Amino acid sequence: MSSGTRTIWIDIDNPPQVQYLAPVATELEQRGFRVVVTARDNSITHRLLQDRGTVFLPVGHAFGKQKWRKITGVLGRALSLVLAVRGSSPSMLLCASRSGALAARLLGIPGFIICDYEHAELGSYTKLGTYVAFPDAIAPEIFRSRGFAADRLLPFPGLKEHLTFHGRNVAAEDTFLPPGLDPSHAVVSFRPPAAETHYYSPKSKAVYEALLDFLAARDDIHVVFLPRYPWQTEELGRWDWQCPLHVPENPIPPVPLLKGSDLVISSGGTMLREAAFLGVPSYSIFQSAIGEVDKDLEERGQLVLIGGTDEFDRFRFEKKTSAGTTSESAATMDRLLALVLTRAGLATPEDDA
Repeated sequence: MSSGTRTIWIDIDNPPQVQYLAPVATELEQRGFRVVVTARDNSITHRLLQDRGTVFLPVGHAFGKQKWRKITGVLGRALSLVLAVRGSSPSMLLCASRSGALAARLLGIPGFIICDYEHAELGSYTKLGTYVAFPDAIAPEIFRSRGFAADRLLPFPGLKEHLTFHGRNVAAEDTFLPPGLDPSHAVVSFRPPAAETHYYSPKSKAVYEALLDFLAARDDIHVVFLPRYPWQTEELGRWDWQCPLHVPENPIPPVPLLKGSDLVISSGGTMLREAAFLGVPSYSIFQSAIGEVDKDLEERGQLVLIGGTDEFDRFRFEKKTSAGTTSESAATMDRLLALVLTRAGLATPEDDA
């Protein structure tokens, strides 16, 4: 097998993808592959990669929230990706981005995405013939009903978060505590809804604003507010906060943030699942279609799904007793890579000896 066929391309489109794709890149390099990483300049994506020491090619930028901007952004970035990586002759692509999947199709190489939310917009991936790797908590039939051929489905054991924390010593990492914290107060890390996404539900706004009323009236908590958009911070002045409120000026690394949190409230998303994975009490206020992974986490007692304002009594504002632990992650990484590399026709370099 020539060195050119051993190049694997990983494309990172947003900050959450850094958390689970960067460890995959590291694992592939340790197995002897050459890995090329491309990354869009979207929010703090580049900073997170730099903090990890991951070498990457910057390609593209934030698209904007208008639909036409997103469409032209995807098309334009796909062409830029082709130009950026074709000299490296990658054998396959692993990503979670439409622009990456389109670029892989243009290059004539197999493209693979990791997906743990089956209600996301997936039509473009079915049209491009992209393979989808997904946690086995999601039945393959769900993806088949969305238009994927059976031979494009790659279920793997565990969660995407097993990749995030693969080989990581969480106990040795720092713990973030907000300034001025009263030790008796529970630290509530709060991530508001992704209001500019295609799956946003109007019900989310009512639940979100009612929850702000609920939190602002308490005097026994310390809220760390983690906005998705600048305007969400600007709106906080509408509330009379009886409890301390901290809005970080700079992004807080995910593990220190979660280790310092007594509970996490989020409208779905990667941070919420990471918190649940680490054993931090986790509450979802997501009001759109609930995915199978979140349902599975709820059944395991790792996540509480808040269905409306009448369920706010389910919150428990208590100091947690554990700093966070992880379950074994090697099996998930091994199985995922075995599935992807086999389907791409690649063997690990040491297997070629």
